[in-house]
Amino acid sequence: MDDGANPLPYARDGRRWRARLPRIVLWCVLPVAALALLKWGYVPVRDKLTFLHHQARCMAFDLPADTVTYTEDASTIARLTGGAASGNGWATAFHNGKPVAYYLAPRSLVYLEQSGACDIPQGSGPVFLHARRAGSGPQRLVAVKTDVMRNFRRLRGTIPDRLLDVSVVWPATVRSGANLTRSLWEPPRGSPAFGTLTLYAGRPDPADDSHFTIDYQTPDGRGTIDGWLQPDDMVTLTVRDGPLAR
Repeated sequence: MDDGANPLPYARDGRRWRARLPRIVLWCVLPVAALALLKWGYVPVRDKLTFLHHQARCMAFDLPADTVTYTEDASTIARLTGGAASGNGWATAFHNGKPVAYYLAPRSLVYLEQSGACDIPQGSGPVFLHARRAGSGPQRLVAVKTDVMRNFRRLRGTIPDRLLDVSVVWPATVRSGANLTRSLWEPPRGSPAFGTLTLYAGRPDPADDSHFTIDYQTPDGRGTIDGWLQPDDMVTLTVRDGPLAR
């Protein structure tokens, strides 16, 4: 009797199982590898490119000079909002069921703030948002907002605020994250009472890469605030004219 001519059935089944094993392992490994690639590859790259896109939009942010970027004036708020609480690129602060302040909320800046990769402090604004450069140094993103404490001053007029919060962002790159410096600024004569202030779109100076201006208005008149980005990544603000200088 020749056992080799008629192999037992279980021997044939064993060979088939061994032949199928690599394919079974492959089909088990592929989903795990795909999930790992998605988590540690695609998602971080997508998030980084999205951040860089919104960062670039912020560095090129531009509005006409007389665009209201922040106001506490009731008639101006009513005109700009039509009674709505928020809209495309803007929002309001409410008190006792009515809006008491209107401010810009550009989608790209909101994305940077909420991404966790750029710790710009919360506030109302921006009243200036654009790239600036001190001398021959690198470009920085300068974001100027009204001080968040003004939202609390409406509840108690004695609560102090510094009027403007300034963030200077060292832009992120494909390889590095964003960093920033912060400063607070108060006009020489102190911040105006809540309910009296309107700020207009800050303008970058085309003749000086470090310089920008922000126009403001109170019931006593209109004036201009000058800002300069310094080589140490801080910003110097000075009241040029108007009621805050008097």
